[in-house]
Parts: sequence; C-alpha cells; structure tokens
Amino acid sequence: MTDTVDTIIIGAGVVGLAIARRMAMAGHEVVVLEAEDAIGTGISSRNSEGIHAGIYYPD
Repeated sequence: MTDTVDTIIIGAGVVGLAIARRMAMAGHEVVVLEAEDAIGTGISSRNSEGIHAGIYYPD
C-alpha cells in the first residue's frame, strides 16, 4: 500500500464494497473504512420488510 490513496470509501456495506471493487478494478488505490468488526453488519443487514423486485419502469 502506498502513502496516498485515490479513493476512501466510508462503510463496508453492500454499496460501499461494490463501489470499492469497481474502483479497484479500474486501477484506483482504494481504502474501505468500517466502524463495525465485520462487513455488511450495519444498514445492509437490516430488513426493511419490503419486497424489492428490481427496477420498475412505468408504462
């Protein structure tokens, strides 16, 4: 790891990790910061009790 990074991602949830992966695959130096002891245990682990059927396109 270098002394500088291109991108710092705050939060190791689903979105944070997806962005970090995409940035790293594009050649960027990325650091992910997470307050919890494990990844995906914050908002990503909560159930909103909704059914998500993907993107909805109205007629």
